[in-house]
Amino acid sequence: MKAWLKTLLIPALTIAGVNLLDGCAQRWEGPGQSSQGGQPPVGPPGQSTPASGAKGTSDSGGGTGIDGKVFESYIVDPTQLPAYKQHLEALFANIKSETPGKPTHYQDIFKFKTWYVAPVELDRISKDVLGVSFIKSNTQQIARQTPKEIWIDKRVTDAMGSQDLAELLLHEWVMNAYLLKFVTVTELCRASALITEERKGEGCVQAGHLMDRAMPPESTRPLNDQDNGNIRFVTGWLLQNARRPVAEVDFIRVLFNKGFD
Repeated sequence: MKAWLKTLLIPALTIAGVNLLDGCAQRWEGPGQSSQGGQPPVGPPGQSTPASGAKGTSDSGGGTGIDGKVFESYIVDPTQLPAYKQHLEALFANIKSETPGKPTHYQDIFKFKTWYVAPVELDRISKDVLGVSFIKSNTQQIARQTPKEIWIDKRVTDAMGSQDLAELLLHEWVMNAYLLKFVTVTELCRASALITEERKGEGCVQAGHLMDRAMPPESTRPLNDQDNGNIRFVTGWLLQNARRPVAEVDFIRVLFNKGFD
């Protein structure tokens, strides 16, 4: 019942901002998933994992960046990138609601994390976790996710065509959707407040606490090879099927079959 209700409510969340599930967010802290999958550490919401050698509250702060630029200068809105507009905008529009003329707004999931496109080398994720241990070739780590951010290696994407970049963006979107199973309704409501009109999320947050008890999320855990295979399957399904109009109910059936909430 939890999965059925949660998934059917997702499209309505970002439309009005007052429904019970008004978006998606992560509850993990520390390094997370990537464009090739990954394994986030498990921890309680709001508690970050200190870096090695950190001194707690005695540490000083300051501007940090790379190549002479602060990290913030590398922030992008993925829905404004040419690759999104050329390939993904129409793809999401092709997921048709059962109610004629009603938009689904699945693309709003892009807005619940901060995206960086920066010239950074990213740690690779184990082939075993990715489910590709049989591949002898070295993998290329193009992107990684944390609970609140997505980091993309600009050195790789600069050499990509727009179609390849669009597929990368879509993979990250699918991963966010998959991780909804680990997120409370209250967390979804709070995250959605960042992209909804002022005060419209208050009813969602208030009702969210009741729904947390009725539909608790799955316990957080590292993703494994099966999870990453599910994410790749749905990404591929969208690329193959949503190039033409598809019924939302058919898309939801695919999500259920592959372990999405």
